[in-house]
This record gives sequence, C-alpha cells and structure tokens, in this order.
Amino acid sequence: MKKNLLIFSSVCMLLSSMVYAAEPGTHLTFRHLEALQPLDPLLTSSAETRFEQHTDPTRLSAPTAALKSAIPAGTDRATAQATLQNAGAHCHPIQDNVETCQYFDVQTRDEFVDAVNWHVMLHFDHDQVTNISIDRTWFRS
Repeated sequence: MKKNLLIFSSVCMLLSSMVYAAEPGTHLTFRHLEALQPLDPLLTSSAETRFEQHTDPTRLSAPTAALKSAIPAGTDRATAQATLQNAGAHCHPIQDNVETCQYFDVQTRDEFVDAVNWHVMLHFDHDQVTNISIDRTWFRS
C-alpha cells in the first residue's frame, strides 16, 4: 500500500511540475496553480506551528506568469475581477486603484493540515490593470 502511495505521489509531483501557462480560452483556476506548487517544507516536530509562512517568491514564478498571461496589462477591471472570481478567488477593492483577491484552500500532508492563502493584488490606472502582485501564505497545524 505504501509503495502504491509513493508511486502515486511521484506521478502527481511529475505532472504538477509541468509548466502551466494560461492561454486565451484556457480556464485559469487557483486549484491548478496550487497543484503546480512544490510541497511546502515539513517543519521539525519542535518547530512552532500555526504561524504564517510566506512562500518564497521564486517558487511563485509559474503562477505569476500564468496570472499575468490570463490578465495582461491593460485588461479592464471587470474582466480582471471576473477572471479571478472564476478561478475561485474572492475580490475586494481596498483603494480606488488597488483591489485584493484571495483564494483559500486546505491540504493534508502526512499528519499535518495546511491552510493555504493566495493573495493577488490588482493595480489599476483608470480601471485598466497596470500590474499584478502575488503572495502565497500557509500555516500548518
């Protein structure tokens, strides 16, 4: 049983390591972007859990590219919001020219449960996207 689980997880890791780029007509989902992420590191048993950890920005290059491909600079605000909401996020304006969209997921790994949050900041000029920034945080319990 453990051997089958190991083979299955290896295949999943191989498939998830494929580069994903959102092309026109491709349905972007945070679930897929999350599947592309390498596993978050296991913490030592003596490490404090339940504190927020930020994913290294270098590990977010593929999701950033996918989001910027799906929502290129110049995209209107309504289209950008709809794209992220269709991908599973909830969006809220925080200023006239900035909006935050968040996606939450729960994952299990061994005996641990990870709560994962994606934070996407949309920056606008005259209701047109000028930039997208991404932060992914997680905590383990």
